Amino acid sequence: FLRQFNSSQLVLEVLFESLLELLVLLVVNLCEFGLDELVVLRFLLLLHVEQLGLE
Repeated sequence: FLRQFNSSQLVLEVLFESLLELLVLLVVNLCEFGLDELVVLRFLLLLHVEQLGLE
């Protein structure tokens, strides 16, 4: 779906990769604080739903 827009696809891929790195750091920090795993999973699910909305 994004291959039609080559330049914006590249931008989105870079953005997506940096978001993933940020997300990993976030999850690691959340787990270190001892938050419930369900909260983290819920957060990931919400983020994933937002991403599907971007598509």
